[in-house]
Amino acid sequence: MLKEFYAVTPNSLYRIVADDGNGGPCIFLIRSKSVRSRRRRFSAIKLIKGDLLVVAKWLQFINPVARRGHQPERRLEKVPIPQWRGGTDRIVVLFPDAEEAKKCFKSSGLEYRDSRWLEETARVIAAIGDAHPVFSICHEKGRDLMED
Repeated sequence: MLKEFYAVTPNSLYRIVADDGNGGPCIFLIRSKSVRSRRRRFSAIKLIKGDLLVVAKWLQFINPVARRGHQPERRLEKVPIPQWRGGTDRIVVLFPDAEEAKKCFKSSGLEYRDSRWLEETARVIAAIGDAHPVFSICHEKGRDLMED
């Protein structure tokens, strides 16, 4: 079961963990191009957490609510927007490895769903799968990260 991965957006690098020590997923901001830093090291700031993290064209926390007699809903398109919590900007790429994510973040010409790293993104999505307890993949048309 995947315990952590990294997400690169045009302006930020994130570390995503399945368990932040309090039993839930969490996003840590590692680096942001919009925040000037005098430090040369990559350091993490706990940014947001929630009950379930959905990987769509962006990362979106949701608090799934179970209807009477049913399991809590894990599909983003079925969860009412008031149950959505914090999220990120659109994703450039997902990485299983911190060093590769840092190299990507430092590169120029980053684009949403960047074709240079689609294999890495596909590997992370495959590692999450359809039965992960705290990560979910959105397959809805228009929100699916891997859709053309």
